[in-house]
Amino acid sequence: MIPTPLFASANLPSGPLVVAVSGGLDSMVLLHHLRFLSGRPEDLRVAHLDHAMRPGSREDADWLAGVCLAWGLSLSRSRLRRPPSSEAEARSRRLSFLERARREAGASVVVTAHHADDQAETVLFRLLRGTGVAGLAGMARVSGPVVRPLLGRWRRELQAYAEHHRVPHRRDATNADLSFARNALRHVVIPAAEERVAPGSRRALLRLAQNAARHREEMRELEAWVFGDAVEETSAGRVEVGAETLEALPPPLRRRLLRWAAERAGVTLSSQATDQAVAAVEGLQVGRGLDLTGGLRLERSRARWILLRPDSARAREGRRHPPESGRDSPHVVIPGPEGGTRRLDLGPVSWRVDWSPEPFPGGTGLLLPPSRSYPLTIRGWAAGDRIRLRYGSKSVARLLSERGVPALDRPVAPIAVDRAGRIVWIPGVAVAERFTEGSDPGSGGERTYIACTRVEGDGPA
Repeated sequence: MIPTPLFASANLPSGPLVVAVSGGLDSMVLLHHLRFLSGRPEDLRVAHLDHAMRPGSREDADWLAGVCLAWGLSLSRSRLRRPPSSEAEARSRRLSFLERARREAGASVVVTAHHADDQAETVLFRLLRGTGVAGLAGMARVSGPVVRPLLGRWRRELQAYAEHHRVPHRRDATNADLSFARNALRHVVIPAAEERVAPGSRRALLRLAQNAARHREEMRELEAWVFGDAVEETSAGRVEVGAETLEALPPPLRRRLLRWAAERAGVTLSSQATDQAVAAVEGLQVGRGLDLTGGLRLERSRARWILLRPDSARAREGRRHPPESGRDSPHVVIPGPEGGTRRLDLGPVSWRVDWSPEPFPGGTGLLLPPSRSYPLTIRGWAAGDRIRLRYGSKSVARLLSERGVPALDRPVAPIAVDRAGRIVWIPGVAVAERFTEGSDPGSGGERTYIACTRVEGDGPA
């Protein structure tokens, strides 16, 4: 029986669709199905990347251009100047090309022709490479902007469809080259397993993928339920974990929490990187940081553990722009005790500054002599800044380090200075001796409540 249709086109999103087409049987079946059975040929945009890895690849691309012309479809094609040196590099460059094509077409997804045999091969390949449990789930039907509508169909079903509908396609001779890992699995390993080890191996691998995917989804829901209150996504590529919660967990649960938090920051930690992070919980000093092999930085403050993706703006700016003596800084001026709200921009970080003569949640009460302190200025600190504490004067740089402020947060820490230029307050760190929160209100001062809160996106003007 010919499987027609192969999938429900109605399950694909509306609007333009970019279809990844090599010209081989699988992708041509997908394109034929979408062109003639979906009822929406006007939405299709064909994308073809010539890897330049074999003779005749340019002719395949020209042939596909002719098919697209005959079928009334637009084609985005490109040829690599240098052939990839490995299957992994070819895949990476292909994904980059497809993403560019998707954006240029204004499409929400790229549709690919991966099918059930591809899934079985993927699972076995990852298993032989020593993947983690999550890797056994193989390919998802929907993964970001990539949709694989044929994932539930076997190669023989696609071949039957192609024969029945006389779908034109090109044959790639390199598909028989056993020097490629995928070809060895497809033509040697899996057939041998089917014949000599376990009949139905392909279906068993597919069941393994489905069970692993189900397990992964269940664990994600469980982790969100258990760890959700302990993790805060404070900005793109930055996640913070409560130190008390993390340090109270036994090592196996610390691993789970750190990996789950890293995923919130956009990084999947390897087993080695996870081991590094777990060890750091025991040995990393307050105010110190560690670059993990998984492409993530781990910072420790007194109350929080911070996971920061290195390519985020915070990481780049925090490392590139340390404070310089005499530099100009954006600032907020508090003219008097009357309430107000302003925004302070310090490089990659913005702060919301609120003040009021009355207490409010999060506000720090400072006892300020009105005639001598106002206007107050909230600005970024500079090299050479010092604050006078009860036990003497100390540099702001050293104090931030001693109080456990992470290294990446120190360059953008705000301070408050009075009209004479004396540092009154470092939010969340210290209050100067003459302006302490516990000062006697009967000494002629006036209490002002101030809060500096880091904000995301647009804040108050």
